[in-house]
Amino acid sequence: MLAIAGYAQIASAETLKGSSGVAAAAAEKLRLPAAAREVEGARGVTTKRFRLGGTSRFAEVATGRVLHHRDAEGILRDNRASLGRDGVDRLADELPVTVRTIAGGVAIASRAAAGRMVFATTERPAATGKRISMRVAGHDVGWFWEVAETELKLVSAPITSPRGVRRYSFPIRYEGGFALLAAARDGSLASAGMTFGAPCCSAPTASRTTAARGGRARRPRP
Repeated sequence: MLAIAGYAQIASAETLKGSSGVAAAAAEKLRLPAAAREVEGARGVTTKRFRLGGTSRFAEVATGRVLHHRDAEGILRDNRASLGRDGVDRLADELPVTVRTIAGGVAIASRAAAGRMVFATTERPAATGKRISMRVAGHDVGWFWEVAETELKLVSAPITSPRGVRRYSFPIRYEGGFALLAAARDGSLASAGMTFGAPCCSAPTASRTTAARGGRARRPRP
């Protein structure tokens, strides 16, 4: 069996089963034959297995990142970074976590536990593409949640001038029995199978403004 490690962006099974052109492009990116097909029953949380054409040879792709989530029936599905409409809300529900814009906040829930946590905002968050923008009371900078297949990232709007040392606190409420976030020594926060990485700040350069970065919400590695 072949083993390919360290590749984070894996084409979905539906993509590989599509037109020959799409399949060839996806296989080329993974260095697999264009005729490769995913064996969906062999999925792991962080792995995919492909049959190489009509042969008995297989390739297993191990990324170290969460590629799949379990649906209500316990079946592993491909993660999809999309914000669909659910009434007046915008909803990402094909990830290991669910993200919903509501009146006055962004609600994040884990598939592994009950309840949800809500980041309170001054108005209903707006969504464009794979990004949710929000304003927080008392903050002099706007914030964005960026939705990706393997993580949910909180990023500030560009900071174009020096502001000195600032501390930004986010008002959070817990609903439906969601467990309180617990702090780890590395500065990360964890609850209900989710981990929010320690915040960081990108360094300014001559051609790039600074942006503060919050934690990334992700499922821990199995």
